[in-house]
Amino acid sequence: MKCIVALGNPGNKFKNTRHNVGVLILEEWIKSKQFLPLKEEEKFFGKITKVQRKKDVFLLATPTTYMNESGKCAAKIVSYYKILLENFLIIHDELDLQLSKFRFSFGRNSAGHNGVQSIFDALGTNEFHRLRVGIAPHDPELILFRRSDPSAFVLGKFTRGEKTTLEKYFSEIFFALDAWLDK
Repeated sequence: MKCIVALGNPGNKFKNTRHNVGVLILEEWIKSKQFLPLKEEEKFFGKITKVQRKKDVFLLATPTTYMNESGKCAAKIVSYYKILLENFLIIHDELDLQLSKFRFSFGRNSAGHNGVQSIFDALGTNEFHRLRVGIAPHDPELILFRRSDPSAFVLGKFTRGEKTTLEKYFSEIFFALDAWLDK
């Protein structure tokens, strides 16, 4: 069984913020594929849906905890469903990648991302897959804002231009997620 966990903060206050790009992508992918919606499962500290794909079943999830406690959800799911870490993927924002770029990685450090570090700590390893989605701005004013206050930048809402740019590469990300599931 494969599992994808998308990171973000809960609640409307954080909806459409740069830090929640993982959740945004997962929710849009679920809609595009017409999968069953995510449903809250308190015992997993998150929202989960099971999806049948070809002959396989896989899990999609988002933590309902704050970003820095994402490990609670990830560890609970991995333990309960006995997910092999080679079949585990998290989707999260990456401040060091330009908006419109994304990269798969395996076994890298957290680079200061508290949600990723929480999962490392909870699982006791960094040996799993990550889809790092770029949120670094192109706009010179936003570049200055990012440098002066990175926390406020990631917790800020996408501008209209950023949202348009992001939506243009949803199909590429969705294709990459499909390919990861099929391998």
